[in-house]
Amino acid sequence: MLKNAKILGLHFLALLFLGFSITSLLGNPRISYDGWQYISSAMAIRDGTLAENFFWVRQPGYPFLINLSFSLGNSIWPLIWMQVFIFTASYTFFIWQARKYFLTLTGVKFVVVTSIAYFFIVVFLGGYNLAVLPQSITSSYLMIVVGVLLHFYRVFILGELSPFSRVIGLFACPLLLIVGYSIAPILSYLVLFLHLVFVLFVITKFFREKRTRKIRQVPLLSKYVAIGLILSLLSFVLFSLFWSIFSHQYINSPGFNINQLKDPFWGIGLNDYFNNVKEDPQILHFVPASFLALLMLIPNLGWNGLVIEKPLSFHSQNADVGFGLFSTNYSNCTSFPGQVLAVDEKYIQGLGLQDSCSLANLDLPQLTFFPLMLVWLVICVYWLWNVIVLRKPIFILFSTVPVIYLSSYALLGAGIDRYGSSVYPIIIVIALLDFSPRWLDLPRKGAHQRFNS
Repeated sequence: MLKNAKILGLHFLALLFLGFSITSLLGNPRISYDGWQYISSAMAIRDGTLAENFFWVRQPGYPFLINLSFSLGNSIWPLIWMQVFIFTASYTFFIWQARKYFLTLTGVKFVVVTSIAYFFIVVFLGGYNLAVLPQSITSSYLMIVVGVLLHFYRVFILGELSPFSRVIGLFACPLLLIVGYSIAPILSYLVLFLHLVFVLFVITKFFREKRTRKIRQVPLLSKYVAIGLILSLLSFVLFSLFWSIFSHQYINSPGFNINQLKDPFWGIGLNDYFNNVKEDPQILHFVPASFLALLMLIPNLGWNGLVIEKPLSFHSQNADVGFGLFSTNYSNCTSFPGQVLAVDEKYIQGLGLQDSCSLANLDLPQLTFFPLMLVWLVICVYWLWNVIVLRKPIFILFSTVPVIYLSSYALLGAGIDRYGSSVYPIIIVIALLDFSPRWLDLPRKGAHQRFNS
């Protein structure tokens, strides 16, 4: 146990050093239109001008993180380093939960494969750590959710019960629900849905084992699952109710800025989207295309799948692939916007963020994008083949969260790769771990024995 903890700690520190090094050497921080809205919200939390300057279309979790980073320095570099740290810690938790499902991999070879995966992810998607956007945090969150899911499967389905597992079973989902809702409500819906599915799994297991008179552990497991679900439902209801009451206090105040409630694409909320679908049912025909666009397998689609933006660009239309690593595409220092959607630009002029410049002038040529994209294409197609065609149990288990997450955005017509990128690290890890027996000459038999038995 002590030896494993030491390896885990050293592996995390090595990955963190690698992440910080790549980010600092190639990093070029920038703030998108959405980023300025998050910053406006963060500063509104700090100075109490929520009615006028908080962007109420977004949840408060990410603005709170930005606010914390500003307390460490008047630059976005503290936020970048925090995002790298959170991403690396989440990645480490996820891969070490995945480790238990790849029995043929030795410890050394597992560390090598997952380190290669991390390097590729940081170069391929590391720009999200460099941007004032929640994608880095969302990706970290989803990796934690998958890690908890893998842990639950071992505990509640395979019967590997321990005191630590009981604690996780009771409190992991309620905590994830609160954190997820504070980032984006869709994340809390995802966790709640997975928890309900797990209850069905445990109930099914109970009746199966009752039939075969093997019911020693099932009642105890059922108790923890039931209590955990009650806590999750209470957490979800109470937190969403609190946020609704809190936000409406400011929305109904005399100084409220109505522009801060209108998303430039979604309007006031999902009602606008459903009205659009009612008026034009053809929108639903773009759902499969939106799913593929989220994976960057076809040119990226705009809102409702109706607009193709810059299909001839060297990289994705939002510069999301290698965001921050192709420095020549952008100025070296953060510049203030002329006009940013619903944000009052005068409010953010005094932040001094123009001092947030890249630490070095090193750059990657744009041609670097093509081999990176080719590797991603192979990995993604391999993942889809194993999930849809071969239906490998190990892939289906690992892919539950990515498929539900991507399907949700595809149904809403949001086929922009920036949304889909949050699940790419999960897809990359599961594909490379499955590839690894071939790459490292390990026997393939036995790797999935536990799931096929």
